[in-house]
Amino acid sequence: MGYRHRLAAATTALVLAAGLAGCSTPPRTPEDAASPSADAAAPVETGSEGWNRADLAFAQDMGDHAARSVALAEAALQATDLPPGAEELAVQIRDQQGPQARELGRLAEEWAAEEGASGSNGTEDREEAGGVAGGAGSEEGATSGSAAGSAEARAAASDAQLQAVRSATGADAGRLFLQGMIAQHEAAIAMADGEAQLGTSTDALDIAGAMRSSQEEQLTKMRALLASYGG
Repeated sequence: MGYRHRLAAATTALVLAAGLAGCSTPPRTPEDAASPSADAAAPVETGSEGWNRADLAFAQDMGDHAARSVALAEAALQATDLPPGAEELAVQIRDQQGPQARELGRLAEEWAAEEGASGSNGTEDREEAGGVAGGAGSEEGATSGSAAGSAEARAAASDAQLQAVRSATGADAGRLFLQGMIAQHEAAIAMADGEAQLGTSTDALDIAGAMRSSQEEQLTKMRALLASYGG
């Protein structure tokens, strides 16, 4: 089940739960209406810092995805005669997403440990949710996990693509890099939008917002550059 499917399923579950609660709860008195329940206003939490499973899935999947974008940027910087425009973008993406990937990895590790301490198996929960297992530094890490896996993570550049970028020269290297990174950014923006819908962690939401903003801007530049390279 892909990331967006997980979000839809979680939303449906919340709607159904609200409907069942409405059927089983006695009518509210005027006094009740004046004092809304604290439980009804509280976020769905599984951790001490206000995170939920949408945050955990985002941190795991986007952390892997961002690390793969860094690998693609580094592959482009190893290419011969990479055009200046593509080189500038590769450096910018590497420098932005490297720290983001590390912070997301830290959050994912922390939250998975909390979830494990509460009696859940973080790895199993992630796989049931369609998350991605394994590291981000290889094609295996970007595609393993549940049977369906995460659609956005599967969009990550493969090892063969990275090698093709490294081996290319000039405008060809720039074109291959941009084609791969455009796909990376489009998938990342979809994941950030999902986090904005269902996440509760301030840390994760801040990262998702920052990534969406910077990557939208970079997408505009990359599409223009790709057109200039004949892509």
